[in-house]
Amino acid sequence: MQAAAAKAQEISENALEAGASAVCDVLGKGKCRFSANLMVPVPLRGSSGPGYVPNSVAESNSRKASELWNHSMVSNICLLIVAETKGSSHSGFWVPLMRGEDDADLPGAAAAYYRMEANGVFKDDLPPLTGFQKHLGSK
Repeated sequence: MQAAAAKAQEISENALEAGASAVCDVLGKGKCRFSANLMVPVPLRGSSGPGYVPNSVAESNSRKASELWNHSMVSNICLLIVAETKGSSHSGFWVPLMRGEDDADLPGAAAAYYRMEANGVFKDDLPPLTGFQKHLGSK
């Protein structure tokens, strides 16, 4: 069972790496540093997250997400990172699937999910959370 799980992880890492590498080629970037992950929609178990904690990294990331998304922002479904490229450590992190005022989307994965088109978030240049003021309160 453990060998099968390790092989499945290796296959998913290789598939994500190949896909991300192809995106770099299409964008004309050639060889570049990247990471990629697979997020799937899953039900939330209250404000504590979806309950996907196969290891300590995923448990820590799920806890970080629960702390980040205050109770007023959490919906009943989220996008959960279940696979990623080698060297990444985002497994278990999740974002709520919800819409803000005037059908605003959370930037990144949630926007990509609803619009069915790519929507990247770059950690060095975070976009504003326009349309979520009532959810953010004084934060």
